[in-house]
Amino acid sequence: MIEKVYCEKCGSEMISIDNKKPIGMNCPNCGWGWASSYINEIDLDEKIYEIILLEGNEISNATVRAISIVTNTNYLNSRKILMKGDSTLIQGNARQIKEFASILETNNIKYKIVPEYPY
Repeated sequence: MIEKVYCEKCGSEMISIDNKKPIGMNCPNCGWGWASSYINEIDLDEKIYEIILLEGNEISNATVRAISIVTNTNYLNSRKILMKGDSTLIQGNARQIKEFASILETNNIKYKIVPEYPY
C-alpha cells in the first residue's frame, strides 16, 4: 500500500500522475507537483506471469493463510489448493507477482514462476 504524500506548498494530499507507473505526483489544490524520469523496469514489464504452486508444501495454518491472501479465497478453498499442489495459483503483472512471491517465500511455500521471471 502506498503512503499518502502531502503537498510542500499547501499541505493538500497529492495524487499520482499515472496510476500504472510511479512517475510523479500533482497537487489538485495548488497545482504544485514533481515528476521523475526514472521508471523501474518492473513497472514497464507488460508480461503476464503465473505462480505455479508445487507439490510437497507443508499444510499448516500459516501456509493456508498465505495461500488465502495470494488467491483471495477462504480458508477451506485455500487448504484444498494447497493439498492439490502443482497447479496455477495466480496470474499477474511483474509487480503483483513480486508481492505474491514475497508472501509465499515468507511462509516457505514451494512455487515456480512462468515465464522466466527476471526480478
